[in-house]
Amino acid sequence: MARAHRYATVTVLRKGQPATLRTTEQLLYLVIVVGALLVAWPLLPWLLLALWVANLTRPIHVRLRRSARGTGRGAAIVVIGITIVVIAPIVASIVSLSHEAIDLGKKIASSEGGRSALASLVSDEGGDASGVSPRRVVSIVQQHGDRAWKVLSTVVAAATTAVIGLLMFLYGTYVALVDGHRAYEWFVAHLPLSRNVIDRFATAFTQTGRGLFIGVGVTGFVQAAIATITYVALDVPRALVLGLLTFIASILPSLGTALVWIPIAAGLAITGRTGAAIALTVVGVLVVGTVDNLMRPMIAHKADAHLPTFLLMLGMFGGLAAFGGWGVLLGPLLLRLGMEALSLQRESAQVAVQDGHS
Repeated sequence: MARAHRYATVTVLRKGQPATLRTTEQLLYLVIVVGALLVAWPLLPWLLLALWVANLTRPIHVRLRRSARGTGRGAAIVVIGITIVVIAPIVASIVSLSHEAIDLGKKIASSEGGRSALASLVSDEGGDASGVSPRRVVSIVQQHGDRAWKVLSTVVAAATTAVIGLLMFLYGTYVALVDGHRAYEWFVAHLPLSRNVIDRFATAFTQTGRGLFIGVGVTGFVQAAIATITYVALDVPRALVLGLLTFIASILPSLGTALVWIPIAAGLAITGRTGAAIALTVVGVLVVGTVDNLMRPMIAHKADAHLPTFLLMLGMFGGLAAFGGWGVLLGPLLLRLGMEALSLQRESAQVAVQDGHS
């Protein structure tokens, strides 16, 4: 009897073990997954960018892989094309324009009053470099050496992060083009979600990226290009820097670009260049503004992020406040995924109600 009782106790313990082990294993899996996400988090925006670009360039990749006789070769050609056509010009522009942007910021900051600030936008007077000597440089380093070292360290760290991010973006784009479908099927098989839910979130992700790149990016690029050509034609100093600011401001619909060209036109008028001010105003209202009003609706059906304008702006600026520069992308994406999650929850609740009535 004692032996039978002991066997019964062992049997009860063994029946209770699977539930305990299952809970422990799930907690272990959760910790490992969270750790993996923490490792990937610093480069997550670059990976998201790579997935969006891969989705946008997939039709080109499909054509190239047939002529290149290989998926890998076609993806390599796409990545090389992105590097030459997009990455290289952006990096070169940032490097060449950084000095002018800093100089323009200093001039505006040092201007006394609004009138002087507007005039500084169209003034080509540079700083006086005659007073800079090796002795002066040594004196500045001695006085502000610690602060300069901190600034230099920050700049080097940011440059290193940017280089690593660009490499991960390019390689991530290549991998997404070559193995994107297999990776997606792997996630479908392993995530604790139904395929319908995963497909819905994947569609929302793709729509958001297409909307940001095409709906916002293409329109802003065309507006900035027209404005920059106008600045150059009117002999406005730092035309490329002002063109970059115009592109950034174009994120705001209708009024966005006017936040840049109206102060420039006012500066031209204040400095006596009335004809140039009128010409810039005409181009800004009739051309740049028309591009925004006509081009956005024309490409909206191809680049709809399924986000109202207010929520798109909320996502961009809220994302900037929450995540920094990358928030321009992460904010709208999180809002779009949140809307999709609410829609899925509502549909699930409706199905549950229908099942209850039946």
